Amino acid sequence: MGLLDMLEEMGRVNTTVTDFWNRVERCTSSMSAGQLRDFVDDHMYSSQAAEQYTMASNFSAALTSRCPY
Repeated sequence: MGLLDMLEEMGRVNTTVTDFWNRVERCTSSMSAGQLRDFVDDHMYSSQAAEQYTMASNFSAALTSRCPY
């Protein structure tokens, strides 16, 4: 949830990430904290390379693969 809060703040402050934040919001706005955790966990468990990346990178990759627009 902290990562999502940080992205939300970045979306407000930095207009160059507005498109990315809009995609985050469309994809995750109806998720509870548990569903959001499961969303990222599912990505991490399905990717053999996920453990070598930061949580922020894995969150971004999960969004890219599961929320394409």
